[in-house]
Amino acid sequence: MLDSYFEEVHKRRLIARIFWTVVLIFAVLLFFFFKGYYFAFNVGMETIWKSGGEEYGKNTHESEPIIKQFGVVHIITKPSDTGIVFDTEDLRSGERKIVDYGKHTLSYQKNGYIGGSRNITIDHDIPYYMDKISLVSLPKYEQTTLRASHTLYQISDTHWLSLSGSQAMLFGESFDSKKNISIQKTWYPVGDRYLTNGKSIIAYNDFLEAFSIQNNPKVQNFLRKCSQPHYQYGFFSCKNHNTLISQDAKMFTGVLERGRNFIKQKNTLILYENTDNLAQHFVLSGSLVQAKTFVHIDEDWYVGSGSSLFPMSNSSGLDPISFDVEALFFSQKIQDFFVFLGKKGDKTVAIVFDPKHESLPNTVELPDLNWKDIKIVESQGTIFIKTRDALLFFYKKDSVVHWIVDGEIRAFGKNFVIYVPKDSNKNSALWKATWKIGS
Repeated sequence: MLDSYFEEVHKRRLIARIFWTVVLIFAVLLFFFFKGYYFAFNVGMETIWKSGGEEYGKNTHESEPIIKQFGVVHIITKPSDTGIVFDTEDLRSGERKIVDYGKHTLSYQKNGYIGGSRNITIDHDIPYYMDKISLVSLPKYEQTTLRASHTLYQISDTHWLSLSGSQAMLFGESFDSKKNISIQKTWYPVGDRYLTNGKSIIAYNDFLEAFSIQNNPKVQNFLRKCSQPHYQYGFFSCKNHNTLISQDAKMFTGVLERGRNFIKQKNTLILYENTDNLAQHFVLSGSLVQAKTFVHIDEDWYVGSGSSLFPMSNSSGLDPISFDVEALFFSQKIQDFFVFLGKKGDKTVAIVFDPKHESLPNTVELPDLNWKDIKIVESQGTIFIKTRDALLFFYKKDSVVHWIVDGEIRAFGKNFVIYVPKDSNKNSALWKATWKIGS
């Protein structure tokens, strides 16, 4: 009786030890897992199996660590059946995959679409990689009934105007629809949605799909004294004097220079994000006199000089932001990130700078182009760059650029471009390229 009692106690203690040992092992595993580590139990055995125990015993193969750090990759693509390859393994759209720390390659392809590839890094600072990728379809090219002699004016995000005497054609989105409208010969475009006859101004209304008179007396009086009026960056200007006026009659005199988001007067630099928000005034002196790049990041203004952005306020305590280029020559803010164009040796590069979401900027080498009439837009994670003679795009986190059009651009919309093919004559037809994104 006594012996069986002690045997039972011993057995229970042994079971308890085994139980708590298993609990401890799992607790350690969970602790390391939530710290971003895992135990690679198959490391070594697989190497021995493949190379032979004798070779492995002689240390002819470098052993791998038993404890490895890991991160997570989560990619969603549109279309959802896009083929995704992570290093050498296939992934499905929406799948979450545990991967080792280090540098990896992600590529994606689908028939009828333009695929891409990117290098990604999983490390302690950013142990995950998540992105939504919407693929651009192969463009379709077709000839239009318009001739190269037609001049097209963009009067809204979705409408374009072509004038010929007293007749005008109004084209809708993607140039799929058009209608004839009557406009007196004295009216001519001055920029954006505005036309003027030198005395009054009319503006195109998207909702009404018609032009209406703008009855602001100050603007009308300004136009009467104006030689060759022009509307750009939210203001009307004249060739014969240095005054700007907005549609709501906000006026600036003695203007020396203006850009997309700045106005320079004799001793003053005015920086703004839009014409309704004249943000800050600075003393115009020193390097600011020649500067043309001003960037608003968070709540602070920076000025571009060479390869860097310098904080405008000396008391901000902010450090300059530098890029691996020799000089920046163009900037575009898109939502909460920026696209810069710069020179690096004899190459032109695009820099996607997204300080809120990415630790490092993405740099893309661009072809040699005539960098005039630049327009940069983003659609579903795709960056489009339009110049006077080309339309390119790249996926925001990729490093390869793709061509859509090589020719004179006449109109550029959400999913189309109207252009004159390269080496065409003045009487040739205009062409249209269209594409889809993610569908």
